[in-house]
Amino acid sequence: DPKGTVTLSSAGGPDTNFPTDAVATLPTIFSHRDVGATDCPGNAAYALLDEIRDTAAHFNGPPRPEDLAMALQGGAIYDRWQTMGAMNSALGAPTSPEATGAGSTRYATFDRGAMYWSPETGAEPLTGAIYDAWAALGYERGALGLPTSGELQEPQWVKQNFQHGTLDFDRFSGRVSRVIDGVAEELPPPSPSGPPVQLERFSPPVG
Repeated sequence: DPKGTVTLSSAGGPDTNFPTDAVATLPTIFSHRDVGATDCPGNAAYALLDEIRDTAAHFNGPPRPEDLAMALQGGAIYDRWQTMGAMNSALGAPTSPEATGAGSTRYATFDRGAMYWSPETGAEPLTGAIYDAWAALGYERGALGLPTSGELQEPQWVKQNFQHGTLDFDRFSGRVSRVIDGVAEELPPPSPSGPPVQLERFSPPVG
């Protein structure tokens, strides 16, 4: 914890403030002058230690939604998310930076879903039961491919178009059906353990 403390045992020596084997509790980030007979790092740098601790703590913790939103800026996913209402949209706040999917696919996850982009389909959001069903079918590698529209609201159904079919959510039954080539198939509820995790999220970075 950059803003916490550490307990250290002194090795002693002529230039230290602590005798041999003395135990000192110090800030996790401390300076030479805190433990020895020196002015290091100088008054100007010493005055910045609290700011340095704050900065280190900021980068040591999980990224904030605001930081993730800033990381998404400049891309089609960010632009579409903005048009939906950004933090106040159906997706909510981002929970990941942009990542690579199958082929040229890019995606980012959000509090209540995800946004997927490709050169062929553009950026389209997925939320709720339709997102869960699509994920359980294998994400963009599944038979449906990538989304080509957002959700389409109808009196009984919520529909979403994909490259190779549609997913239809029945408002009354709460079930999702997959339609490919005009053939509808009601899908089983997603596994309680959740959909399979995207393999790309665990791929090593490209050097």
